[in-house]
Amino acid sequence: MNMETRIGWNRAVASAKDYDTTVVHSAEFSSAELAREAEAMGIPAERLKFIAVKSWMTWMPMPCDAIYWAGYRAWHDVALKIVASIHEKEPFGLVHLVSYCGYREPGQWWKLGIPFIWGPVGGTQNFPANFFKKIALGSAIREAIRNRMNDWQLCRSGRVRSAAQNAHTVFAASSQAQRDMLRGTGVRCSRLLETAVTPMPPVPSRQLDTTRPFRILWSGRLREWKALPLLLEAIAGLPSDIKFELRVMGVGASENRWRKIADRFKVAEHIQWIGWPSYSEGLRQYSWADAFAFTSLRDTSGTGLLESLAAGTPIIGVDHQGARDIMTPQCCIPVSVDAPGITVEGFRSAIIRMARDPEFWRRLSEGAVHRASLFSWDHLSEQIDIAYQNALQPRTFQLGDWEEHSHKENSVHTGQSPVHLVAAMHQSSE
Repeated sequence: MNMETRIGWNRAVASAKDYDTTVVHSAEFSSAELAREAEAMGIPAERLKFIAVKSWMTWMPMPCDAIYWAGYRAWHDVALKIVASIHEKEPFGLVHLVSYCGYREPGQWWKLGIPFIWGPVGGTQNFPANFFKKIALGSAIREAIRNRMNDWQLCRSGRVRSAAQNAHTVFAASSQAQRDMLRGTGVRCSRLLETAVTPMPPVPSRQLDTTRPFRILWSGRLREWKALPLLLEAIAGLPSDIKFELRVMGVGASENRWRKIADRFKVAEHIQWIGWPSYSEGLRQYSWADAFAFTSLRDTSGTGLLESLAAGTPIIGVDHQGARDIMTPQCCIPVSVDAPGITVEGFRSAIIRMARDPEFWRRLSEGAVHRASLFSWDHLSEQIDIAYQNALQPRTFQLGDWEEHSHKENSVHTGQSPVHLVAAMHQSSE
């Protein structure tokens, strides 16, 4: 359905390979349908169970973030009561809150009295203040308020602090989130990207076709913090010998404003606004592209980055927050966010370099495929499995051992009987 729900599903499926897993999920999804999907994947019903939890947020309209988070807290409280009653009769061995990825509302799952794993956690990153003037006034005000709320919640929220300090392991989705969580809660987190890619068939070595326009893909919700106009301004200043096409994949409230900006920059005729195609069709867009442009001014990471790498498509992206952890010079051209003008010029220069140097582009494409292989669901799930074993057998593993062992080809298995795991997940309003 979206990135958050795919993350929750893949975490649950990975857990069920080695553990009896119970998934606590939003009532907007059918437990019976999820169970059928699991059985179609060959997962026995007794190995992966589903519990839909309702709260007043299930039916109440969500006109603003404040009401969403209040409803999400209510969902956590209801879910915890249901799980606690089951736990009394058939104890769970471990609880893992896998999504929503945002840190603001972690529930109180540690009160079950069993090892609590939290994360990967994100959402701590702020919108860079020197870019407020590049977005609509209302959005700039919203982002300024969000920045202040981040500063307050990270350091003052008792629920966030209690969850972090009572967790056996907290995974941070980025190095930025690691620093923020340490500053706000005093807890050192292990870094693990919150998203991943499914292994794809080997990508044939690609060559840049210089006989046609250079193809650029941009993907994401059309919301102000995603900052597509930075790219529009960059392509508007491309030299006349650089022919290009831009596909914008996504929907959102900023589309009309951004279309007007494209008209003002006189680049509208080169842009296709393709909306949200099906997931499989969306993946094919990355193979169509010669470059994936990532302009988001605040994001925990970005699944589109990984999907682009897996397709062998180099990235031109802002060099901050979670994107910085993914991008390397072997597969991407990072763009500074020191100032709007510098960022615009960085995108423009990167496009020119890629379009004019097919050999350089080919090396980036090959590097992209290699980089993507490090972010498969299997690889990331192995690292989480080590954290589980650490929590279940603390005398055998010490905190942080998952980092030392995560590069091994296979996870270490204890040989004990599988244990129950609760994966509480819900969908974000953003």
